Amino acid sequence: MLLKLQNYLTGYNEDVLYLHTNGDIFEPGDTIWFKAYNFKSGSLVPSLSENLLNVGLYKRENKRESIVTGKFRVEKGTSFGQLNLSDTLSGGSYFLIAGTNPSSTDSVENVFVKKIKIKNPARETVDIKIQIPDSVYSEGNKIEGKLEVFGDNGFRLGRVKIQLQLKQDEHILNEKTINSGESGVVNFEMILPGELEGKAVHICAQIGQPGLTGELAVHVPVKSLPPAIRFFPEGGDLIEDFNSVVAFEATDVAGNPFDFKGILTDSEGEIISEVTTTALGMGSVNIQSKKNINLFFKIQEPRGYDKSYKLPEAKEKGYFLQILENNPERISMKVESNSCESTDLISILLLLKDSIWFETTKPLKDLQTLSIPVKEMPLGVGKITVLDQNGIPQAERLLFVNLDKKPEIQAESLKEIYDRKEKVKINLSLKNSMGEPLSGVCSASVIPINSKRDEIWAENIMTALLLSNELKGEIPALGIYFSEHKYSEKLLDLLMLTHGWRRFTWENILDNSQHEPNNSVGLSGLVTTRKGKPVKNGEVTLMNMNKFSAIATKTDNQGRFEFNNSEFTDILDDTKLVLTATNSQGRKNVFVTIDDFVNVEKLKELNRISNRLYSSAGNSFTTGEEDLSPDQNHSPGSLYASDTTKRNIWVEEVDVKAKIPTVIPVETYEKEHQSYTLEDKDIHINFGYNPKTGILQLIKQVAGHFDTAAGGKILFRGYNSILPENMQGAVFVVNGRVAGFSYEDVDYLNSSDIETIKVTKSSAAGLKYTPYGTGGLIEITLKGFKLSETPSSPEVDPNIVHIPGYTKVREFYSPVYKNQKQKDEAIDLRKTLYWNPNISISALGNATIQYFNSDVPGEYLLKIEGIGKSGIPFYTTKKYTVKNN
Repeated sequence: MLLKLQNYLTGYNEDVLYLHTNGDIFEPGDTIWFKAYNFKSGSLVPSLSENLLNVGLYKRENKRESIVTGKFRVEKGTSFGQLNLSDTLSGGSYFLIAGTNPSSTDSVENVFVKKIKIKNPARETVDIKIQIPDSVYSEGNKIEGKLEVFGDNGFRLGRVKIQLQLKQDEHILNEKTINSGESGVVNFEMILPGELEGKAVHICAQIGQPGLTGELAVHVPVKSLPPAIRFFPEGGDLIEDFNSVVAFEATDVAGNPFDFKGILTDSEGEIISEVTTTALGMGSVNIQSKKNINLFFKIQEPRGYDKSYKLPEAKEKGYFLQILENNPERISMKVESNSCESTDLISILLLLKDSIWFETTKPLKDLQTLSIPVKEMPLGVGKITVLDQNGIPQAERLLFVNLDKKPEIQAESLKEIYDRKEKVKINLSLKNSMGEPLSGVCSASVIPINSKRDEIWAENIMTALLLSNELKGEIPALGIYFSEHKYSEKLLDLLMLTHGWRRFTWENILDNSQHEPNNSVGLSGLVTTRKGKPVKNGEVTLMNMNKFSAIATKTDNQGRFEFNNSEFTDILDDTKLVLTATNSQGRKNVFVTIDDFVNVEKLKELNRISNRLYSSAGNSFTTGEEDLSPDQNHSPGSLYASDTTKRNIWVEEVDVKAKIPTVIPVETYEKEHQSYTLEDKDIHINFGYNPKTGILQLIKQVAGHFDTAAGGKILFRGYNSILPENMQGAVFVVNGRVAGFSYEDVDYLNSSDIETIKVTKSSAAGLKYTPYGTGGLIEITLKGFKLSETPSSPEVDPNIVHIPGYTKVREFYSPVYKNQKQKDEAIDLRKTLYWNPNISISALGNATIQYFNSDVPGEYLLKIEGIGKSGIPFYTTKKYTVKNN
């Protein structure tokens, strides 16, 4: 069975993607810089299976259309680049979504997603603070609260107009307009109506004054909408007469963490013990389970809830697993059972990084204390499983192994306070858990601090690679578990108890089921008729005119097509690709739709999760010294075809001579490509102003000999197919628009109306207008036509789609001031002070970064994220202040 398990786990070594960005709040015209890390989930080695990264910004509403997207090369598991935001981008909430290929985006867990906020630079962003009594409300109650408004300088703002709404989901229950008064503080009252639905209630405040912007949503605890509490006995079950640890997780009706104090009682109401959350709605309690005794939780703070929460009933027989100690040397545990004999053989497995790191089989009586050495194991989420003598799993427990092995990255020589435009020099030092120098690669950003909770709630590379893919559900406060916070280790263990899962079922192992990895799709889409019916067995061709190569495939019975990631990236470069489609008879009257790498259903799911995690403040009660609640300021059918055939088409052999762009003189180009031009005066001289001169005679006068084919096609290079309908003739373009492929399409023209006629015999000349322009080009410009009338992009048939190539990566601009005069003369309003996606840490564990601050004072956050040579991720954040001198 162990061999079956290891073989099965090998197939689960999937990719994990994480992006380090220069923040999550931007303005129109800003640049989102990113560094992508794509690693294998088990080994944490760079993923070499993918070489294309799609990154896009999407509006938070359930729409398919992206705001801006880019394609970027992935090399040795990393990529970097930028998305340039439009100056006209509207404010609001967006999603930054990244995926290594479309097939990996069918589920939310397989892509990187980050919430991005765009704020209006024309308005000053103000902070709103709302305080309501720490109590629970009933329908008809009056809510009395205090609202404060703060400006960018941290001082209260008076005479600010605020729109106040009491909302349940999107339904407005009550609303009013208030003013912050002279002092910037105002008291308010709102009535909670009766007959509420089963959805969260919020007080929503929004600034309603020109020149200012700001909003806030605060959760209102309602008696009829109590929080939910889930219970997780250690090992899986409560067993009668065993003293067990039960972890619990509480969330309010909006799904946000809910902290409380309460009591544990029996069915008679007798108090057994007090209970309290540690933080983030999570906690644990020791319970002595007894036969026919039911236990309940009751919330006492915040006051007002009267619901009792029943704990799981204890089983009469079962297996009991308890972790006694988890330290850098060993894991101490015990296993007991009242459903087998003390001499029965029990197996213990420890799975870590998709491998079996420990296995033993002993009589039950020898498992009262078991020590598992962990010193040689990597760090990560371990899964301990207890199997009975028949090999059936009976108890399980997740725990984080070797937390002390995480590398330490130090930002030395960073001061707490700097002047504006002062040079900042930081020496980075990376060491392993033994204090020895460690080499690695990392990225670094320096951005303004928008919220004091940024460090606690923001995801980082360690949580992405070590936690997110190992645990189920939305993990609260991703930044806290590997931080220096006093609750970090306790919360990490509670997270193991409340969010544990397996990426397999033991039934699959015993049945020899195999994990089927996702097919890597580079590009996919749909071909339909003009009436929307799928085109079966249609021909789809993807061409790169720069490389003179193409690939082709057929559509399936649903009209779908796909190119795998390997062949797609082979043809992809920095230029646009052209995709064309025809039906099975070779006709072009079809429509092509390209799949986005994020589908509509995914956006709906992301919007649902985003609403739950970010829309409200959660309850105001906290059990610790720090508030860890969320920041208050803040088509049917299968997506991809599986039955397709492909073939490579080599258009022409190309000998690349140089990579440096060269400007070719017009004379040289025209000679090389056999390009000829006849202007107005020459037309009149040659034809004596005869307005009825035929277009064929005119072309012959310009370009000399040519042949004609059926349908009025002009052939400059002779007959190129044995089938007349497949002849590739010259394309006619009039005033920058494609007129057709037959002289009959332009025979209505009067020669006296022609300003110029240009004939280019080169087979590739017409490709700049249409991918079918492989038989030469005839460009006609009429008199009176102005350049401004030329369309920005030629009109093309609906069966033609232009596919953008790789996005050109820019270099981050960072000024260098050589003297004080340059500092005084420059106006420097940069918000991102520093960005470097490729910092190499030497074998001595050292690297140096340096930059200049801008003119913008305030508090800044240095964030460093990377991977050590050992394959372990690391990160750190440091704050400093630029004073307003």
